[in-house]
Amino acid sequence: MRKIPIKNIYYMLAYAFNALNHKDYEKLQGEDFENIYDLLATVLVRAVNSQVKLGLHREYIDEQDELSGVRGKIQITESMKAQSLIRNRLVCAYDEFAYNVLMNKIIKTTLVNLSNCNKLSHSIKKDVKSLLMFFVDIDNVDLWSVSWESLKFNRNNRSYKLIIDVCYLIYKGLLVSESEGVQKFATYIEDKQMSALYEKFVLNFYRAECSSEVDAKSEYINWDITGSEELSLLPRMKTDISLYSKSADKLLIVDTKFYPKALQTNFDHQTFISGNMYQIFAYVQSSSYKGEVSGMLLYPTVDVSLDESAVLSGKKIFVRTLNLNQDFDEIKRELLDIRNLVA
Repeated sequence: MRKIPIKNIYYMLAYAFNALNHKDYEKLQGEDFENIYDLLATVLVRAVNSQVKLGLHREYIDEQDELSGVRGKIQITESMKAQSLIRNRLVCAYDEFAYNVLMNKIIKTTLVNLSNCNKLSHSIKKDVKSLLMFFVDIDNVDLWSVSWESLKFNRNNRSYKLIIDVCYLIYKGLLVSESEGVQKFATYIEDKQMSALYEKFVLNFYRAECSSEVDAKSEYINWDITGSEELSLLPRMKTDISLYSKSADKLLIVDTKFYPKALQTNFDHQTFISGNMYQIFAYVQSSSYKGEVSGMLLYPTVDVSLDESAVLSGKKIFVRTLNLNQDFDEIKRELLDIRNLVA
């Protein structure tokens, strides 16, 4: 997985996050980066710069403080404990419309971590430090304690989605060295994060490039339960990518697998990974779509290139690899070939 060119990771980010198609990022395509973290840091700097121009997000925050006048609700008990009245002051609880909200804390902490990273290029680090002046009144946060999955985006803060996604990728790849205050990067981002990026890239590629031919979505599939009782502990089935043809009654369910190996070995005999085959077969068999339904396992090319297919119980199953270590025009061509299976 470490053989993927940095430029191709840029393109994956571009499709996955949509916002990278903005003119502020266009010149990134021609730049060379020594590692993925220089790329991510540059993307983050430009995204935060754009957000600063729009204005940082604010929310009402519950505050409690000792004040010389009344603001909000007087806290009688707390005022007595603090003997505030002796000093002609009162402890008050009030709402403050402030910038010191969780998402801004995440951004500031990520920028601080980047500014302390010795492996980051000098020019990028300088840009990172210049942004911190806009976050002087914002606290740091323990990124390990952040519940990333629970962060909610709405029309007031949706411009933060790209920023927080990039912060998350940086956070997952950043390691703290034994020297306090100094940060160092792992040599690669964990496969779990690259897997999510790979899936999102493929889905949004079809949404951006093939919207006239296919409807691309991620969706839940219900189990085909024929008995009177339902099993509440059955896992939910959610497709990575469902490609619905707009010109024919065809559906292709694509399951992206960012694995180091596309095959398993048993007694020197290579076969498809059984769990993955069972999964895509269950998706295809359980789909309620009335037209022709087929499935595909899509691995990145690592150890072997695959272009296989078979008909199982009347349903066609494909196993393919996508070579990410080539010119992006070729990657695009391979993805369009997959679209042609239903378009």
